[in-house]
Amino acid sequence: MNKLIGQKLKALRMRRCLTQEVVADMLHISQSTYARIENGRSNSWVNHITSFCKIYQIQPQDLLRFSDELPSYHRDHKAIDKVLHALIQNLENQIKEKDELISYLKEQLTKS
Repeated sequence: MNKLIGQKLKALRMRRCLTQEVVADMLHISQSTYARIENGRSNSWVNHITSFCKIYQIQPQDLLRFSDELPSYHRDHKAIDKVLHALIQNLENQIKEKDELISYLKEQLTKS
C-alpha cells in the first residue's frame, strides 16, 4: 500500500510541477521524510491525507483506491501561484533571518 500511495503522490506532485522540497514545506516535514513517503518506505503519509487532498485537490478515496489510476487533473494556475507565493515568502523570511543573524554575529565580533 505504501508503494502505491507513494507512486500516486509522486505522479500528482509532478503533474503540478512541484518539487519534493516544496511539498515537504507545505506539509511542514523534511524533504527526506517526504522522499521516504514517495518511495514507499514510510507509512507517515497517513498523517497527511487531508493536506495531500488540499494540495492536489483530490478526495481521500482517489488516493486510497487500489489502482494506479489518478483523478483527472486540470492545472489550477491560481492554486499554483498561491503555492509559489507562499514558498517565496518563506524563503524571503529565511533570508531575512539569516541576514539578521549575520549582522548580530558581526556586531558581537566587533565588541570583542
